[in-house]
Amino acid sequence: QSSILEALKKRDRQWYEIFFRVTVEGESQKSVAEDLGISLSNLRIKLHRAKVWMRETFLDEYKS
Repeated sequence: QSSILEALKKRDRQWYEIFFRVTVEGESQKSVAEDLGISLSNLRIKLHRAKVWMRETFLDEYKS
């Protein structure tokens, strides 16, 4: 069975990078957005979409 992060990486590499760097490594959203060459609002949208996808994909599996 794959981990949630591995599944996220397969789904969308940029979502994975954003989620990992902001949530796991604790980098600032602004710093990550600058590194990726995207706007802060675009980063926040991608981070939100990644979280929604993970919730929809894995919530039932981890509820029980």
